[in-house]
Amino acid sequence: EPHPDQVQHEHRDRARDRPHAEPDQLVHEREARREIDRAERRRDDVGDERGDHEEAERILMRVLAIQESALGPQHPDLVDGLSLLSGIHLQLGEIDRALASAERALEIATQALGPADPLALLPMGTLAGILQETGDVDRAIELMERAVDISISFFGEDNRYTSEAINNLAVLVFQRGEFERSKRLQE
Repeated sequence: EPHPDQVQHEHRDRARDRPHAEPDQLVHEREARREIDRAERRRDDVGDERGDHEEAERILMRVLAIQESALGPQHPDLVDGLSLLSGIHLQLGEIDRALASAERALEIATQALGPADPLALLPMGTLAGILQETGDVDRAIELMERAVDISISFFGEDNRYTSEAINNLAVLVFQRGEFERSKRLQE
């Protein structure tokens, strides 16, 4: 079974393929990719070692600016960074910014690769979590139902990622008071 990161990179590679790209453009993109990789490693170090959300936000914003400049504002490589940024904003208590980043990540994923692409699973889950925090459980449930459907169609029913999506959906429907449905989902 493929790991979601592997699937994500394969989809990104397909989205980046441009048979008519100019050599200078490809060189610029390779240089930008190296800078992005360095910035992402720094971002991961900051977020993991110190829990310094403001510094992680600053670095991640730089990574996203580089990606947008090199790849364009609707490129699927932005999805992970925007999803991470929404989590950072949530940790900082900036709910509106968290929602905006998560919604943009989901929009890019669905427009670039289609509404049933597994790349959309991360922003769907992130956005559902933020919506749950804000009390919009109905919309969070809609997103998690879509995420479960995508996960089942791509990974199958007996997969840990599908199980995780189903468990997240069970929590949401329980929160809405649908106790029997929650119980059935967890069986």
